[in-house]
Amino acid sequence: MRQHALVAMGLLALVGCKKDADNDGFSSLVDCNDDAPTVYPGAAETCNGVDNDCDGVVDDGVQTTFFSDGDGDTYGDPNVTSAACEQPEGFVSNSLDCDDSSDLYHPGAAENDCEDPADYNCDGSVGYDDADGDGAAACMDCDDTDANAYPDNAETCDGVDNNCNGLVDVAAEDAPLWSIDFDGDGYGAADSQFAQQACEQPDGYVAEAGDCDDTDDSVYPGADEACDGIDSDCDGEIDSADDPDAEPWYLDVDDDGYGSSDELVYSCEPLQGYAVDDGDCEPEDDTIHPGAVDVCNDGIDSDCAPDGACQFDLALSPYILTGEMAGDGAGHSQATLGDVDGDGETDFAVGARFYDDDGDGAAEGAVYVVLGPLSGTGGDLGQAHIKLVGSEGEDHAGYAISGLADVDGDNASEILVSAPTAEAGSSESTGLIYVFLSTGLTTGSLTMDDASASWEGDNQYEYAGGSMTQVGDFTGNGLADFVVGATSQDTGGNSAGGVYLVQGEADWSGSLDLIDSAVLFTGEEAGDKAGNSAAGVGDLDGDGSVDLVMGARLTAVSGEESGAVYFATSSYSGITNMGDVDVRLHGVTSGDRAGQDVASAGDQNGDGYWDVVVGAPLQDGGGSDAGAAYVVYGALSLADLDGSDLEAASTAVIYGTELEGTLGNSVAGDGDFDGDGTSDLLLAAQNVGENEEGSVYLVYGPASGQLTVAEGGAALVGDEADDHVGTSVGFFLGAGSGGADAVVVGAREDDTSDVDAGSLFVVSELAP
Repeated sequence: MRQHALVAMGLLALVGCKKDADNDGFSSLVDCNDDAPTVYPGAAETCNGVDNDCDGVVDDGVQTTFFSDGDGDTYGDPNVTSAACEQPEGFVSNSLDCDDSSDLYHPGAAENDCEDPADYNCDGSVGYDDADGDGAAACMDCDDTDANAYPDNAETCDGVDNNCNGLVDVAAEDAPLWSIDFDGDGYGAADSQFAQQACEQPDGYVAEAGDCDDTDDSVYPGADEACDGIDSDCDGEIDSADDPDAEPWYLDVDDDGYGSSDELVYSCEPLQGYAVDDGDCEPEDDTIHPGAVDVCNDGIDSDCAPDGACQFDLALSPYILTGEMAGDGAGHSQATLGDVDGDGETDFAVGARFYDDDGDGAAEGAVYVVLGPLSGTGGDLGQAHIKLVGSEGEDHAGYAISGLADVDGDNASEILVSAPTAEAGSSESTGLIYVFLSTGLTTGSLTMDDASASWEGDNQYEYAGGSMTQVGDFTGNGLADFVVGATSQDTGGNSAGGVYLVQGEADWSGSLDLIDSAVLFTGEEAGDKAGNSAAGVGDLDGDGSVDLVMGARLTAVSGEESGAVYFATSSYSGITNMGDVDVRLHGVTSGDRAGQDVASAGDQNGDGYWDVVVGAPLQDGGGSDAGAAYVVYGALSLADLDGSDLEAASTAVIYGTELEGTLGNSVAGDGDFDGDGTSDLLLAAQNVGENEEGSVYLVYGPASGQLTVAEGGAALVGDEADDHVGTSVGFFLGAGSGGADAVVVGAREDDTSDVDAGSLFVVSELAP
């Protein structure tokens, strides 16, 4: 028992005495070196001469095998090895030596003697062998393992010394030629002395050559050409036909300034015998080209535009009436009167607002009545059948004229004459409207004092009569009514303007007040100057009654002075603001002055509703202030157009084509010149022409779509500077060719008889 107790005590002593001196996690009982923290069971073995993992073997599995290099040629004997942590002396890390007893044998050793059977380079063959089959013996081959390497082989860009000259990829046959690029534009100098052949692109060199100026980076093959005297694209041609900004030139055989589009070249400089404009339809006739004047009805398409407008010189008109004296301004106004003398023929009147009866420098104004039918070629208006002269200086009688269907029961038409600057009582420029009833009208010279009645404006400087025309029976009393525009009428605001509707009566006499008329339509706002134009236009909306259209050219609906037109198609009485009438249409943009003139356009499309033409002389659609005219078709749904601009509301828009030509100064559309049963349009552009001769465009109806005055019809032109033809336009019903309607054009500044005496041209046919 005592012996077992002693053993147990010994074991306890042993357990109680175990320790880990190197703190590596293993006690001295299992740690083979408890003084080394890197030595313990399972430690990573390192090549350091120590049994790190305590497996009883030193440096096991981590030693390197080295091979004996007995001959010192740096290649080892695969049969003599030594495992060690460091390379032993006389040993190397490779085992490539096939004979370690002689330093003549090792990989890469020379085999220059093609008769020596020794395998000095250890490749398994001898000097006279050809291991790679390239036709060169190993003794002559720089690499007998690569068939692409042998003496005199062609050097190529493949990273191999193909010709065994010791240089890799130098002077390779397939190496590209690189050109130096001095200016960095991607193209090298064309001069070959700067070229370099190399497998890899050298710095500063590029693949593309051909730069004809390698000091300018804007000059290279394919560069954009310009007319600048430089061959930018290096094609050998300076400012040639391939220059993007070179102009097309057309062969001009007849030297008329226009060439044929079939003969085209491009050049930066003018070419002799070529023109910059094309379109010459007769290349060998210098009188026919797009810039020529196409004279109406001469059988020649002189301007090469078969569908374009022809030109008629108003000086060739078969009937011309001229002012009596210099400065008369005859033709400022005109009117087809109807039959004023009861002979069954239509009569005509011409206004000369500047006529000075007593020569004192103050224009009384005058109206000349020419009784139909027209005969002869016209002549001096002083020979007219009836002459109506203003009563006082500066009255400007004849500013506006209108016929009026019979109201006094004698089956003859009456005559209305306005004098907008006439004084009523002591009020200056109130304006007066004179009514000459046919029952009291006699031939010879009369004054406004001989009128049957006169209507005067409501306030000083009202200028009543700036526009005036009959409108048919608007009020429904069975007699013709008329309207009077007064652009400075103040009822709607200072210079809001207005239009008086005067109901026809059989017993007009004495002095009457316009303010007592059936209706006063006032401008919407101060400054509108409404009433600069007004017209009766037939039945626009199919309700069976005549309708009224009024203009206010300064209304600012779409911007300052955009202008507006108002359609009154219902019954009205008393004072009515134009903004409250049935339809208002306004100009498109600021400054258009839409409503400068308005007129009936007849029934353009034959739908039974009358249509309207509106002038906007400063509209810019065809160029700055080229002007435009709008044709608004009547319809049962006309009221749906209320609030629209004229372009949106119009079936036809006709643009002027000349800057500042002011198409739409005056308009007319109640006549049929070509006798086809559809009304035609007259559109004046008083400032057209190099010297503002002016032109009136005849546009054949029906008009539809967007077009220009150059697209058809005829241009009736003045022939002298500053004629400004088109002061007034209209139709003389029944006086045209074959019973159609003649065109009448007023030109108050025409000099045919004297300076600014004015003229009226009656064109019955467009004869050359």
